[in-house]
Amino acid sequence: NYAHLEDQFKNACLSIFNNNWSNIHDFTPAEGERNWTLLPKDARIEDFFPLPSPEKLGDLQVMTDPQSSLVPQTQGCLQRLSMQYCLVVFFADGHAQNR
Repeated sequence: NYAHLEDQFKNACLSIFNNNWSNIHDFTPAEGERNWTLLPKDARIEDFFPLPSPEKLGDLQVMTDPQSSLVPQTQGCLQRLSMQYCLVVFFADGHAQNR
């Protein structure tokens, strides 16, 4: 999450709710091998990538806290915790960006 992310979504005509992060295409498949894997749900980015120091980030205002993310957190294709399902419907009234 960073200061101009919302503007970049708007300018690219992308919705934060149309998130396909788990739809992965392997461009270099190898028979009998897997070139990628999903991290566990409780994984933290800091455990895999060193975060830059606040001095290096300067005025970028980068935030890594999932609770403050502009893009809603989703489960993607991770293993389901239960077999219960829920349907949530959002009706757009044209004022969503003003809230």
